[in-house]
Amino acid sequence: MKKKNIPYALLTTRIISFIPIILSTFNVLSITLLSQILLTTVIMTSDIFDGKISRKYNNEKDKLRFRIMDTITDKTGIFLCLIGLLITKKISPTFATTIIGYNSILLTGGAINLAKTKNKEERTVQGLSISRLFTALTGISIILLNNVSLNSILSILLTTSMASLGVASLSIQLKDKIKQKNNTNINIEKDDDEKTIDKKEENKLQNEIKKNKIYNYNIDSKALEKEYVRKRTK
Repeated sequence: MKKKNIPYALLTTRIISFIPIILSTFNVLSITLLSQILLTTVIMTSDIFDGKISRKYNNEKDKLRFRIMDTITDKTGIFLCLIGLLITKKISPTFATTIIGYNSILLTGGAINLAKTKNKEERTVQGLSISRLFTALTGISIILLNNVSLNSILSILLTTSMASLGVASLSIQLKDKIKQKNNTNINIEKDDDEKTIDKKEENKLQNEIKKNKIYNYNIDSKALEKEYVRKRTK
């Protein structure tokens, strides 16, 4: 197997691992807690390593494509698990709304940002550490609530904690996107300034070359041409 295809193999493994857990949340399939923990471990482990391998062996276009597929897979698996838990009344509507709302905002914001970005790269849709933490805690919560019934106080505490983390995550990621946009604008302005300076230097050197070729054959015009080339390639 080619190294660049390993991330897709891990992604496929994650999809397969999601299926029994999703079915168990709908009470369609009965699997032990240990099996659920093992499957969740496979999902989280593959999610960690497939991104790293993709960034190492794929080009920018393939990295972006894989990141989008990776995100869709994770969010779809989480959404289906939450719907199953909600239908079987293992979680409260408030908890489901909190997790689904967070992920919906994240996906919508990421899609809008991707659509508006001209030079699309993997970092355009790549999440921060805090978003990965939220996803990991969501996975742990799903396994917990699929097997244990929490009393009202613990349920409220869990929902409040996840809501607070979600707000913090969205705020930090919004600031990060604004910072990226500002840095991009600064780089564009800097490139434009450099192009303007290069154009002025080019015109100046061309005028010197023309002047000395026409009016002064004693000055080495070839040296001026070399200087012009040197400055352009510097």
